Amino acid sequence: MNSTYAQLTGRRAWFVPAISVWGNLQAETLDSVATEIDDGATRVAFQRFIIGGAIQEIPFASLTDHRGNGLPVTIDHPVVIPVGKNDVTVAVVGQSGTTSFRVGKTAITAQDGIIDLWIIEAK
Repeated sequence: MNSTYAQLTGRRAWFVPAISVWGNLQAETLDSVATEIDDGATRVAFQRFIIGGAIQEIPFASLTDHRGNGLPVTIDHPVVIPVGKNDVTVAVVGQSGTTSFRVGKTAITAQDGIIDLWIIEAK
C-alpha cells in the first residue's frame, strides 16, 4: 500500500462554518481615585479594577461541520485554524487540547467575532 496515499486519505479534518466568538483576550484596566474622611482624618485611595479578559472555551463535541456531522469528543493532536468572516480579529489561545480549544477577540469590542474553523488531526 502507498504510505503517502494512506496518510492523505486517513487524516481527519473538519470545516466548521460561522462560529460566534464573544470571549476577549484583553482586559480593560480602569483606575479610580477616591477620598475618604473618617473621624477627621482624610485619606486618598487609589484603586485599579481589571474588567474582562474572559477567554471562550469551545469543546469539539459541541461543533457541527459543514455537512451537518458532529465532531468527535476527542481529537488527537488537533490543529485549529480560524478564518475571520468580519472585522473582528480572533485568535486561538495556547495549544489546543484533545477535547477543546480556547479562542478570544484580540480587541475589546461589543461586536462578536464570526469565524470559520479548519480543524485538522495532525498525527
